[in-house]
Amino acid sequence: MKEFYSIGEVAALLGISAQTLRFYSNQGLIEPRKIDGQTGYRYYSYDQFHKIDRIKYLQGLGMSLSEIREALGSGKVADLLACLENHQAKKRQELIDLKRTMETLDWYIDYYKYLGENKLPSVPFKRTFPARHFLSVPMSPGEPLFGPGGYRLAELKNKPRFRNLPFLRQHGYILNYQALIQRKIQPFHYFVYLKENSVWDDPAISTIPAGEFLCFRGRILIDDWQPDLAFNLLDSAETTRLVVADEYEDNLSDFSHDMYEIQILLQEISA
Repeated sequence: MKEFYSIGEVAALLGISAQTLRFYSNQGLIEPRKIDGQTGYRYYSYDQFHKIDRIKYLQGLGMSLSEIREALGSGKVADLLACLENHQAKKRQELIDLKRTMETLDWYIDYYKYLGENKLPSVPFKRTFPARHFLSVPMSPGEPLFGPGGYRLAELKNKPRFRNLPFLRQHGYILNYQALIQRKIQPFHYFVYLKENSVWDDPAISTIPAGEFLCFRGRILIDDWQPDLAFNLLDSAETTRLVVADEYEDNLSDFSHDMYEIQILLQEISA
């Protein structure tokens, strides 16, 4: 066994680059045991191999060099253990965040695929929905459907109490049923869906109950919809029902021409 090993020998033996070893030194993680005063060549001793390998191992666990420096600085196992537990907690949170991101990606992909599942938009059909939560702004009778409500909703979303809520990228309207059966689109509210309801007591957050809905589709903002087949399935004596109009983006340029799915609540389903 030699007393000293060149930086190239250490790099080859431990499976890292000489540049990495120099970087470790520059970051204060481990200093060469000897530096030749004339050539500047760096040399390491055998007893340093274990520490270099530990640094490499901790990097493989995703720890930053600053975290590793903190963990190993005192040379105490207790400090390393504390840093490992802190890093573990961070990774667990990252895993939770990643799972949420994957769930949202699944939802968003399904959102764009959904319209292709029913090629006959004027033909009514039934869908069962779970409870849905949304953030909304009220709309006045006669107010333009496209524009003012969206502006107010954007302002509301940016208020501090809502800024970090998990929103889904889907908007819609709560419609006046009596106006609807007269072939008119008159919204009570313009809304955006929440992924989950984390603010239970705010008046701007509401819930669409779980239930069975009668659905049909149309481009309601440009008056291109045909409700007759759906209305034939409703009791003409009914004076009020919950009506939801969900937007589905089937183009990315002119949102006023987007398809909407109108959903008329037939029966609530208890949780």
